[in-house]
Amino acid sequence: MVGYDGGWNVRDEEHYLDEKEARKGKREPWTLRKFGGQTVWDWLHLLSALAIPVVLAAIGLWFTAQQDQRQQEIEGQRAKQAQKIEDQRADAERELARERAQDEALQAYLSQMGSLLLEKDLRESAMDSEVRTLARARTLTC
Repeated sequence: MVGYDGGWNVRDEEHYLDEKEARKGKREPWTLRKFGGQTVWDWLHLLSALAIPVVLAAIGLWFTAQQDQRQQEIEGQRAKQAQKIEDQRADAERELARERAQDEALQAYLSQMGSLLLEKDLRESAMDSEVRTLARARTLTC
């Protein structure tokens, strides 16, 4: 309930009501200060209320993109390192296979020479004998 305090408050309320009644019939022209019944300040508040979530969402998307890029770089480095390790393992296996082949060839040579020494009497044979020619050929091919 509005009471009269003996001052100018009643007159202000009456003045406000008079302005409202006067405006009912006519429309105010658009001014820089008012747009669609809202002040510029009201529009700025609305825009700031809308802009903050949009900016936060954009920052979130940017951060996610940066994280994805870093993750891809890390995965690329891991893949390169894994490939390097695999290449080293393959090289080591090839070297081991080559050494095994050499060992097998040496074992076969020693076995054949032992057989020629023991069974064909290589030590006692003449210089131009078939046993010595065979031993020389086997030695040169190893």
